[in-house]
Amino acid sequence: MARTHTDAPALGITGMLRWGWTQLTKMNTALLLLLLLAVAAVPGSMFPQRIQDPAKVTDYIKTHPGWGEFADKIQLFDVFSSGWFSAIYLLLFISLIGCVTPRAIKHAKDWRKPPARTPKNLSRMPVHRTIDIDADALTPQAAIEDAAAILRKRRYRVQIREEGDGRYSVGAERGYLREVGNILFHVAMIGILVGVAVGSLFGYRGQKILVEGETFVNSLIGYDSFTPGTNYNPDWLSPYAVTLNNFQVRYDRQRDSHTYGQDLDYNAQLTVQNPGSSPEQIAHSLRHFPQEAAILLSYGQGHAPASPELLAAVQHFTQNGGLLLNISQAHHGRTGTAYAQGNALRQAGAVGGGKCNIETATALMTLAAGNHWTADQLQQALAQLDLL
Repeated sequence: MARTHTDAPALGITGMLRWGWTQLTKMNTALLLLLLLAVAAVPGSMFPQRIQDPAKVTDYIKTHPGWGEFADKIQLFDVFSSGWFSAIYLLLFISLIGCVTPRAIKHAKDWRKPPARTPKNLSRMPVHRTIDIDADALTPQAAIEDAAAILRKRRYRVQIREEGDGRYSVGAERGYLREVGNILFHVAMIGILVGVAVGSLFGYRGQKILVEGETFVNSLIGYDSFTPGTNYNPDWLSPYAVTLNNFQVRYDRQRDSHTYGQDLDYNAQLTVQNPGSSPEQIAHSLRHFPQEAAILLSYGQGHAPASPELLAAVQHFTQNGGLLLNISQAHHGRTGTAYAQGNALRQAGAVGGGKCNIETATALMTLAAGNHWTADQLQQALAQLDLL
C-alpha cells in the first residue's frame, strides 16, 4: 500500500504569534502558571532574603562560599524581585487577562440574549417528557403561563413565545450566576496581581524602633531600615513627626495561664506634628484617626481657612470627648476671636491657647490626655499659667 505525504502549510510569523497567544490564554495554561508561581515562591521562605535582612544573606554566603555564591547568581536571595519570578508573574498576569476578558464579554452578550427556543421535535433532546392534559381542564395559554410561573420560582430566565396557529412555547435557562462567580474570581486574582505589582514598583517598607521620649521624623535618615520600590521616589515621603510621650503595657501575670508573660494590652500616647496640612487632611485625621487630644497651629490670632468640612470635623472630634487646642504658629502670636474663623473654631469646641507656644502646648496636652481632662479643665490650666 502506498502512502502519500503532504506537508502542512507554514504558519508564518503571524500564525505563530496567534498560536502562541491561543496557548497562553488557555485556562489550563493559567492554572499551570499559578502553580508554577507558588512553587517559585518556595525558595523565598527557604533562603534569607536581601530585602528583609541583608546581614543574614552576607553571613549565609560566607558560611557556604561555593553554594552561596551560586545561589546569589541565580537570585535565590532576591526571589521576589528576580527575573525568573517576574517572568512567571508577568505571564500569569497576561494569561489571566487574555483568558477572562473574552469570556466576560461573551457571557455579557449571552446574558442579554433571550432563552433558546423550544425545539419543534422534542425527541431530539436527550432528556424529554410528554404530558397529555385534558383540553377541558386547562387551556393551552393557561398551561403555558402556569409552566412559566413554576420555572420563575425555580430561578429560571423565562420567555413565552407565540409559535403561530394558536400554539405557545416556553424557553427557560439558568446557571448564569455560576459563570459570573468564576469570572469575578479571576478578576479578583488580576486585582491582587496588579496591587502587588504597584506596591513593588511605587511602595516602600520602612522600620523604626521608637523609645519612649524619642521623636521620629518621616525621612530617609529617620528609619532604621528602608527598602523602596523599584520606581519609588524618596521625595514622596509625607512630612510629619511623631513623638512617643508615654507607653504602657499590661502583661498576663497569671502563672497558671498558658499566655503567662505575654502582653495583653498596651496604650501609647503620641504627639503627631503634621506641618502644612490642608483643611481637608486635618478634617480626615480628626475623624478617622484615634486620638485623645490634638493641637491646631493656626495663623495670627487663631485664624484658619474657612472650611465647613474642617469645622464639622472639629465639632465631631470635641463632641466625642477629644480635646483640640488652637494656638498660633507665629512666634509672638496670640489666639483670640478677632477673626470670624477663630470664633467659629471656638464655637465648634476648640480651646483657644492664647499665648501658648508649641512646646508648652505639647506638654500641656500630654498631661491633659493622660488625666482625661475636659475642655474647662484645660482652660483653667491655661489661665493658671497666665497664657490667656
